[in-house]
Amino acid sequence: MFSTRAVQARVRTFRDKEEISDGESISKELRGAIKRSKIGIPILSKDYASSKWCLRELAQMVEQLSDGMIIMPVFFEIPVDHVKMKNGEGPYAAEIEKYKEDPRVKPHMIKEWVDALQKVPSLKGRQVDRGFLGDIEETSAKKGLEALQNTLVSDITRRDLGAFNSVEEGVSILKDRFSTLKVLILLDDVNEKKQLDALVRNLKWFGSGSSLLSLPEYRDDRDFWEALWKKLEELPDDKVQNKLKIPYDQLSRSQRHIFLDIACYLNGEDKRIASYMWDELKLNPKVEIDMLGLVSMVKVGDDNRMWMHEQLGKLGRQVVQDDLEDHGNCSRLYEPTQAREIIQQDEWTGKLKVLILRGCVDLIQTPNFSSFKALEILAFEHCSHLVHIDPSIGLLKCLQILDLKFCPELSNLPAELDSLEALRELRLDGTSIENIPV
Repeated sequence: MFSTRAVQARVRTFRDKEEISDGESISKELRGAIKRSKIGIPILSKDYASSKWCLRELAQMVEQLSDGMIIMPVFFEIPVDHVKMKNGEGPYAAEIEKYKEDPRVKPHMIKEWVDALQKVPSLKGRQVDRGFLGDIEETSAKKGLEALQNTLVSDITRRDLGAFNSVEEGVSILKDRFSTLKVLILLDDVNEKKQLDALVRNLKWFGSGSSLLSLPEYRDDRDFWEALWKKLEELPDDKVQNKLKIPYDQLSRSQRHIFLDIACYLNGEDKRIASYMWDELKLNPKVEIDMLGLVSMVKVGDDNRMWMHEQLGKLGRQVVQDDLEDHGNCSRLYEPTQAREIIQQDEWTGKLKVLILRGCVDLIQTPNFSSFKALEILAFEHCSHLVHIDPSIGLLKCLQILDLKFCPELSNLPAELDSLEALRELRLDGTSIENIPV
């Protein structure tokens, strides 16, 4: 989970189980990556010293101190004295003794590791306490929110304070006891807002630098995925939407943008094509689509097409509609009737980035595009009677994708199309077009 959160923040991470093989010397790639890094953040947990790779990496970080590297150690659930191996105590000291008995580990290597471990605690670091709550939905239903609050407090303080008389008492204790403590709180299986409100309504309850991870389980099993949605489909629609809104609210800004794009008009599209636009917007789609997949918000098939469950698509479209009604922000048009109404209102046209007019069978010619200069995606797929593209399309200097698929009556493109310098994708399958302006 540390690695996942780091990737979200665009931090390059290295994990020995994935990127390197046991028994090898530190790879050239990894050594080069550490050497090029300005900041190193070793997360020193109780099991850290059991990994020779972690110790090798730490030793190189310390070696790089003389070249200006900044090391910001995180002491995760382990006392600093145990990292120093003071008086030969703690799990790190025990692991070092094991290495001394291993003939494959050379004495000079052990000395480098020990020196690094004793050096790091003198650097500016963070002592992090952790609180973990699992099976929140079940515990809340059987024992109440007070039991969840008690478990969280007990997990952080390592002692049981007894049952709370009310949710308000639990909130008061959380705010009073931990206002100066840096904590990492992991919440699993949150499905209602009141659960979050009782546990972590505001990170200001905790010390500066505290973090919250509230994520559904990372499942990649298709049987589980299908069973979960079958269960949700048995619930009333508003209940389903309330449940789905919780993981949506936990997404980053980039993930929300991509999620809403897929929900409104890119469900079933090739992610490689959509990524052109997202790359231009600096949304880092390669990472963010993977993250959406990890939390089962989006699936990508073997053919690279993105798939989203109907209920998630409905949630995304409702978010866009609510934004329009509450704040007047018209960010995406996806319903043909709504689109035709709004494009006639000059106040909206200059803000639109995506205009989808799929399946408009009555559309014979496109509108004048002179007021749509922010458009990045324009689609007329399955407009079966479309015969004319207005020459003003040449004004769309930001246009990246033009979709004219399955417009069988369309046989010509305006010469102005040649001036679309940002255009990356022109889809003409199922048209009568034989020549493209160049």
